Amino acid sequence: MSRRTLLGAAAATAVSATVLPALGGPALANPPAPRFDQPLGNLTGAGTIRNLPDSFYDRPGLAGMPRIDYAALPVVNVRDHGAAGDGVTSDVAAFNRSLAALRAAGGGIMYLPSGRYLFPPPPLPGNDWWFQGDIRNIHFVGEGESSVLLFQRPVMRENGREAPPYPSGQGWQFQTAVNVSLRDLAIQWAPLNMLRHNATATALIVRTPQAVQILRVTVDHCQPGIILQNARDCWMVGNTLRNGGSDAYNYGGAANSVAAYNWAESIGDDGIANWHDSNRYPDSTVTSGVRFEHNTVINACYGRGMTLGGAGHTIAHNWIETTMGCAIFGDISTSANPATLIDARVEDNHLVRSALEMRPDNRALRPGGGFQGAVSFINKVDTLTITGNSIRGSQSNDITIGVQNWLPVTGRQITISDNELLAANGAGLRVSPGTVVDGLVVEDNRVLGNTGAAVSVAGTATGVTSAGNLVTRLPELDGGTVDGDLTGFRTTGLVGYRDPYADRRAEPSETAWAEPTERPLNGLRVANVRRFGARGDGRHDDTPAFRAALASLPASGGVIKVPAGRYRLVPDERHSAFRDTRIPHHFAIAERDNVHLVGVGEHSEIVLSSPDHQGVRIVGGTGCSVSRLRFTLPARPALRHNRALLELSGVKDGSVTDVRLRGASGANLLIDTCTGVLVRGVRTEDANLYGIDVGASRQVRVTGCTAVGNRDGGIHVSYVGTVFRDCQYVRVDGNTVDGVTEGAGILVASGTAVEVTGNTVRDTCQAGIYLYGRSPIFPTHSVAVTGNTVVRACTGALCVTPGAIAIHSVRHQAGTAEGFFTVAGNTVTDVPFSGVWVGGQSPIGRILSQINTLTVTGNTFTGVSGSPLLIYPDQRAQIVNLTTD
Repeated sequence: MSRRTLLGAAAATAVSATVLPALGGPALANPPAPRFDQPLGNLTGAGTIRNLPDSFYDRPGLAGMPRIDYAALPVVNVRDHGAAGDGVTSDVAAFNRSLAALRAAGGGIMYLPSGRYLFPPPPLPGNDWWFQGDIRNIHFVGEGESSVLLFQRPVMRENGREAPPYPSGQGWQFQTAVNVSLRDLAIQWAPLNMLRHNATATALIVRTPQAVQILRVTVDHCQPGIILQNARDCWMVGNTLRNGGSDAYNYGGAANSVAAYNWAESIGDDGIANWHDSNRYPDSTVTSGVRFEHNTVINACYGRGMTLGGAGHTIAHNWIETTMGCAIFGDISTSANPATLIDARVEDNHLVRSALEMRPDNRALRPGGGFQGAVSFINKVDTLTITGNSIRGSQSNDITIGVQNWLPVTGRQITISDNELLAANGAGLRVSPGTVVDGLVVEDNRVLGNTGAAVSVAGTATGVTSAGNLVTRLPELDGGTVDGDLTGFRTTGLVGYRDPYADRRAEPSETAWAEPTERPLNGLRVANVRRFGARGDGRHDDTPAFRAALASLPASGGVIKVPAGRYRLVPDERHSAFRDTRIPHHFAIAERDNVHLVGVGEHSEIVLSSPDHQGVRIVGGTGCSVSRLRFTLPARPALRHNRALLELSGVKDGSVTDVRLRGASGANLLIDTCTGVLVRGVRTEDANLYGIDVGASRQVRVTGCTAVGNRDGGIHVSYVGTVFRDCQYVRVDGNTVDGVTEGAGILVASGTAVEVTGNTVRDTCQAGIYLYGRSPIFPTHSVAVTGNTVVRACTGALCVTPGAIAIHSVRHQAGTAEGFFTVAGNTVTDVPFSGVWVGGQSPIGRILSQINTLTVTGNTFTGVSGSPLLIYPDQRAQIVNLTTD
């Protein structure tokens, strides 16, 4: 078929320009909201364990799930065998005794009452925190998030010298498991370490599981999470995992297994994976019948949302939001003789903001690299159906068959039907060079607002049929060939989707510092929340009054006035969602310009009621601000829930000034994918992650702020936001960080032209100032650390950083060194390790930093137990230009 015939036949009469009806995406069933930090009441007065309710099983996708009769099983309480559960005393021996008692009884339930059960590092050369070679007919049941398995990493042991090797870790490892379950308990590694390529810290790994169920387990930090390798007849249902350094849930080489209703958020690789090892299983039908359904993946910060392999694998009814690589990937291994992906279905999924690695500001992307699509396949494919999906805002193509410059597809019978493919920076469907497909069906899709063609053919497609497609741009040949009918396309002016982050995504890279400022409020209309029914008594739900006050302001903006009082905000399902995110909120100022939330000082307090909703969220818009207010979450959960008290997301020219925040389940203040934000005079206390988190933002100044007693850091800068992008021109100056319980003082995990200057940092568990590479994508490129005072850094019981100012695991493309770092004029006092450390080896890994230019000059060190500057020879070899005093 010639190019002229292809394009001429496709050019039907265009539909008049208008806007499509709202596109809601697939309906997703949600499990009931869990309770936090309180026992669930699983143990009855008779000493038995309650069964899971029928409502747990009676949900779509769980038909055929075996029901475990917990109530009929004998129970062994770990406390009765000496478990302390105090987070300080090792409980390994108590768990061994409990397990022995159950084995003697032929199986049953190991019950974990509320507590923190400590598993300390094993003696070298061991690397299993708790290992069982064979475990059968044992069920581990706790009381939800109040029953925590705590795995403690090794800590720094040596003072200024190269330490002995530290082990990578498997938390619980079972070599073989049959008829085993984990239910209603939590797993946590400490301290937090979000580096992707460093020492492992697996929550649970089972090498050959059969009939294993993982049910309602919460994982708060791991690397990776729950791994059921070569699983047979296994179920992972209703679990929650946050803050993982690599994969969240992994079913590599599984058969007849299901992952459903799981949540994965802020992870360093794949959300839910079924990698197929062709060397082990050359016949794909051996690994068949795997389903991923009704799951949620948010912020896959280095990898993919979900991967599929084998035969008869279905990925359906999932929500995948903000992924570095593709949202869904056909992961047949890249061995010399790969197996074939057989009869796969990708159906009724909602995929938002995928393939962000393809952004032009990603310095680590090689030319022609990346997965090149929201949904991507490689190698051999036999019968693939992609239907009913809503794919929105892909940074590259929506669907790509074969990855250009990597691995094409040889396939047959591929059907693309009934999908919404909206606002991609590329084609709706891309048939890549070298790909050969026999039997391609493209029917009833809406491909709207893409920058590329509805279908772009650079390979070979035969047996093509098409019909009923509504598109912005017609198909085109890009050096490829088509045999069949590719005429079933109508062009239209319909607008299918408006990306709320389109302006931030399209901004060019910044080239010079631009000082962010506050906007004057003179002359703006004022809406006092009291006049709209707010009581400010700390008990009444004042959220409707805040919404009414906002609605009363004109399109030109205005002030929402919050007088003295305690204003309780309660999430309402009708008003707590913003489009294309599964992260809900209490109150939002969404896509409004020049709106200002203003109090009278710390006596104007906003009291939040849910740790699983953002507090006040400002999304999009220009010139918005928050000032003279206090935000609190009275009951912070023990585990991180990653929700901020105050969030600015996608904002241009905003400010947060004279605000006090306390007790978030995540970061207290989140500046997310913004440009031009002033943060001044903010006091942040007792956050469960960072006091102030600046993610994927540019032209941001954090100045004159105070961070006290936050968990994982006072101030944090990274590429991670609603859109992943290079942080540029971020200035952190004149702040005070006073105490960090588990993390570092000021952390920089990404950025170009980042300045950390004139700050005072004291009493931190880890380094006072910590520059690190969370992943090689959007790497830490240029940072100046100047004129800071660091006192008593690296003094926590969980310290893993051997320097008050640390540069760790900063990497770019493999084999290159591009970063530019300056550490000058700082004062370091009373540190048990070195003054400045660049590495390198530590208890959390051995990855060396790759640096073009490092300057360490003019610093003053007093009471430093290690060397002023610690750089081991192997690390020095990775620094092209090193200047020291």
